[in-house]
Amino acid sequence: MYSELMEELGVDSPTLAFHLKKLAGLVEKNERGFYELTELGKRALKVLQS
Repeated sequence: MYSELMEELGVDSPTLAFHLKKLAGLVEKNERGFYELTELGKRALKVLQS
């Protein structure tokens, strides 16, 4: 969730909002309110890990 991401990353709300906007298409909020990688985000992560 948004507040958990802020706490885990140690950033404030405006900073997290900025970065989530930059990650549009790679990260999305699901119906339960949790953020998760999209299919494109999962593929991008695999590329970064290789």
